[in-house]
Amino acid sequence: MPVARRRVTDGPTSEIAHGDACAAISSILSRSALVLGVAFAIATSALVGTPGSVSAMPGHPARPHVDATLLGQGSWSGALRRSDNRIRYARTTAELEKLVPYLELAHRAAVRHLNLTFYGVLLVLHVPIGGTISAGPVYWIHPDGMSVGLELFPPTCVRNCLAHRPYVLYTVRKASVRRPVKTLYIEEYVRDYPQTP
Repeated sequence: MPVARRRVTDGPTSEIAHGDACAAISSILSRSALVLGVAFAIATSALVGTPGSVSAMPGHPARPHVDATLLGQGSWSGALRRSDNRIRYARTTAELEKLVPYLELAHRAAVRHLNLTFYGVLLVLHVPIGGTISAGPVYWIHPDGMSVGLELFPPTCVRNCLAHRPYVLYTVRKASVRRPVKTLYIEEYVRDYPQTP
């Protein structure tokens, strides 16, 4: 048995109805876009200057970071095998004591006075031949990692450079870390000019 089909003709009435429907849909979409835009603007302005806000190294895209404060920089001592990690994060007293031998005396005292209930300690050991480093932000890497951005500058001396092994030491507010940290990364940005004093 054949199925009856309704024939639709485009006359003046159907064009008006079609135009009204398109206008209504367009109006709804533009209002939705406006509401989403305002909500996004409010959310991003609320993030400025707060933990978890967005930051980036020069010339690199913005991304979330953790609330990390530079505690200091120094020259480290102690043995480091090729297979050892150059970046370490201490959450407990036992973990912190493994970092202390690498630190200068002033930094040893400072980290031992930290309240490890609220703060962790992040240490980056660097192994250049001469040159200097500039500490950058600490980023959150989804789902469970942190990454430290460092700028590397070549040595200012031409001959007989005294090779030193600098480190960068941060305190990390634990409440700004989204979940237990399992992976740590170092991002090194090399500059082709010496760092100015």
